[in-house]
Amino acid sequence: MISYNDNIKNGELHITITKGIMHTFEFMNSLTEMSKKVLNSKSEKVFISAQKDDFQFDKLGIAYFYNLLKMFARNNKKIYVINWLVELFNEKTENDGRKFEEIDIIEVIKREKLTLFQFRKETDVAEAVEKIVEFIQNSSMVLSKDFLITTIGEIFSNAFNHSEEDKLYFMYDIERKGENFYLIINVTDFGKTIVNNVKSYVREKYNKDFTSNECIEWAIKDGNTTRDASGGHGLPTLIDYIKTINGELLIFSGDSLYALKGMKENIFESKGFFCGTSISLRIRLFDTSKIISYDKEQNKLISVSLDEL
Repeated sequence: MISYNDNIKNGELHITITKGIMHTFEFMNSLTEMSKKVLNSKSEKVFISAQKDDFQFDKLGIAYFYNLLKMFARNNKKIYVINWLVELFNEKTENDGRKFEEIDIIEVIKREKLTLFQFRKETDVAEAVEKIVEFIQNSSMVLSKDFLITTIGEIFSNAFNHSEEDKLYFMYDIERKGENFYLIINVTDFGKTIVNNVKSYVREKYNKDFTSNECIEWAIKDGNTTRDASGGHGLPTLIDYIKTINGELLIFSGDSLYALKGMKENIFESKGFFCGTSISLRIRLFDTSKIISYDKEQNKLISVSLDEL
């Protein structure tokens, strides 16, 4: 999928993408390997090329990859990209997250350019979260708006509170497969990782040394938090929601990753290293097979099949 030739003598790292740039588990995992090779290389110049024949790509994958290359540049790497691939990168725009507009499904499916949004402080995300939740509610049978706002909002909130970064990136797209439509969301920061935060916390508080995978396992358990204040419900609640709607969730952080598809979840060691945290979720739209509500007293999601009514 990706090959490397690091000519340290000439100060050049050559990277060739052989199949495509897609927002998939396989490609995103390959990008963690790329991150590790680029950031650990003594070569200052990084050349990106690709085989144009049978090259496959999607808008979200292109925007995600472009964002990663920008991170390399901020780490004092000079990035050179083959011309025809630059043209694909031009098929996206960057925008202030405060200008996030209501989601129009027809417009999103038809558009050629994908917008990469940047948020610089937590208070800027409230309106965007509200519009995302309204779209999910209008396209699904989820009754609890407050629950959705808390769940989606926690993804952004955690990025600011745990990464110690003043900027995060958000992108979304709508995918059509046959008769089904899916909303795909990605939130990325390039700050402190979940793994680093948890390792530091459990070492200081419990005098324990966790592996990277144990850090992810600890972080997704309800009630566990590295904050001094109350918390620890963000990721577990998000995971419960994705399980209930039979969705997909990917979390890349440090050298570990969490993958959930339907009810099947796994924690893996990634191919390389993601210097930050990337959270991607995939939700089926217009699913009228069941109603999702939130029981505040029992503090859990309730799924009711319409066939049972």
